[in-house]
Amino acid sequence: MGGCVHASNGEEALALLRANWIDIILTDINMPVMNGEEFLRRVKEDEMLQSIPVLVVSTDGSEHRVQRMMELGAKGYIQKPFSPEELRKSMEGLLGVSHD
Repeated sequence: MGGCVHASNGEEALALLRANWIDIILTDINMPVMNGEEFLRRVKEDEMLQSIPVLVVSTDGSEHRVQRMMELGAKGYIQKPFSPEELRKSMEGLLGVSHD
């Protein structure tokens, strides 16, 4: 996998997404400035960003929360804590690649 771009909050992430070529977005639900639901809404409303797959990473693994984030446009959901292998497999699945 290539390089990584980090944002401190949802507003910063949107600006970085518009300025960089990004293959996949990893986001939490609880963030400063803009929560994960609003961030997903904004990504999916932006024609430039809406095709980027979003993987939500959160401590909340409730069925309701997972379903809600998927309805808002997330393509995957992984619950914390997780292993590096789980994260790799989730990301590869969304990107359509495998290194098995």
